[in-house]
Amino acid sequence: MRGARATRTGAEPRLTAVGLRWHPALGQVTLSGPLLRLAADCDRAFGILADAFGAQEEQHPAAVSAELLDRLDYFSSFPHQATFPAVLEDPAGWPSVADAASRAVAGGNTG
Repeated sequence: MRGARATRTGAEPRLTAVGLRWHPALGQVTLSGPLLRLAADCDRAFGILADAFGAQEEQHPAAVSAELLDRLDYFSSFPHQATFPAVLEDPAGWPSVADAASRAVAGGNTG
């Protein structure tokens, strides 16, 4: 929901203590400590289970073309999951993008 504020439940300090951190300026969550270890343990357990059934490991691209997603009607089904990477052709512009991102993370003006 655009413009909605996160509801504060008092759980944030407990979640941070186990390794879940929300970075609202980036729209990302990171794992560390016990929660990261749990995720790694689960990944290993699924690998062992896959081996038991003779499954082969696969790796898939981190990004899929917008044309393919459109063909699958992804944008209508999951509009909240759409993310579009940007390509910066001119390396001279990179420092200004990095500066703007740093200001956004720090809560400053991005303009």
